[in-house]
Amino acid sequence: MDRRHLSADTLVVGGGAAGIAAALTLAHQGLSVLLVERSSGLGGRAAGYACMATTRCRRCSACLVEDSALALRRLDGVEILLSTTIAAASRMADGYSVDVECGSTRSTWKVRGAILCTGFDAFDAAAKPLLGHGKLDGVVTTLELDRILKEAGDEGWSTQDGPPRRVAFVQCVGSRESREGRGYCSQVCCSAALRLAGKLAHLHPEVEITIFYIDLQLMARNVRSYHDELAGRIRFVQGVPGEIAAAPGGGLEVHHEDSGEGTSSTFDRIVLSVGMVPSPATEEIASLLGSRPGPYGFLEGGGPPVLAAGACTFPKDIPGSMDEAREAAARLATALRPARTVAGVDHG
Repeated sequence: MDRRHLSADTLVVGGGAAGIAAALTLAHQGLSVLLVERSSGLGGRAAGYACMATTRCRRCSACLVEDSALALRRLDGVEILLSTTIAAASRMADGYSVDVECGSTRSTWKVRGAILCTGFDAFDAAAKPLLGHGKLDGVVTTLELDRILKEAGDEGWSTQDGPPRRVAFVQCVGSRESREGRGYCSQVCCSAALRLAGKLAHLHPEVEITIFYIDLQLMARNVRSYHDELAGRIRFVQGVPGEIAAAPGGGLEVHHEDSGEGTSSTFDRIVLSVGMVPSPATEEIASLLGSRPGPYGFLEGGGPPVLAAGACTFPKDIPGSMDEAREAAARLATALRPARTVAGVDHG
């Protein structure tokens, strides 16, 4: 086992949207950065998001993460370790000693501060068995539809007769469930569903789209205008379906309420808008560096020398995650800069 001793001013854990933004900000402040990402590439979940552009850009921010990752790779003073995990960490007088592992290789880094950007996990839709995910053909999640559109257009979920003619989105799957300990709104599900619905409507003008919702969260950037644009094109039904089943004549039957009355509707494909939950690795990594979870298991933002930013602190969209990460990086840089001032010369 190789055991090397190295150093960097700062550690960024996670190479998704927030981690990339934090690392860029720290590097631009003149601090050296060690970025540790457990997967084999940068971008996090955003790397699997499809571009939502139709006749114009829909500001989905997927390309923003890709462009930022390219910019980060070009910077000096940034060490990016992929397929790597944090194995151990210990507090020292002037920072932390951090052991990282990549396969059989283990190295020890000394860092003076850290930003945790460990992201989120998507709620497992199979935990809602009445919604049919994993059991019924044609029931997918928003993340799965994103991946289909990115990798193969919409051909990956077409029926034998061609593209689906009737599509439903079901909102708040895994969110706003107080009895299950997830009483929060995941913030991004409404905008994601609207953008995906708009993309499908653009690709196939003949498709009939329905969105089942509790109440629409339209305060995110550009979402209200997008909703208003699609309002005459998409059917909105207030009320989340209680069950999805195979329809006797083919397709998928959704049992729901409409105007206070119980009814059912049949669709070719159904998209479950799954919410955000804390990543299982987040609490473990946070505990190694002295951070702690807050409400619902998301991390507290903290303060120097260890901060957290992005969706690991609470559900948020890509721009919100990157903004929070930049702010955290600026705070950390300010806290560390005095230590880099020697003989009256500021090297930050």
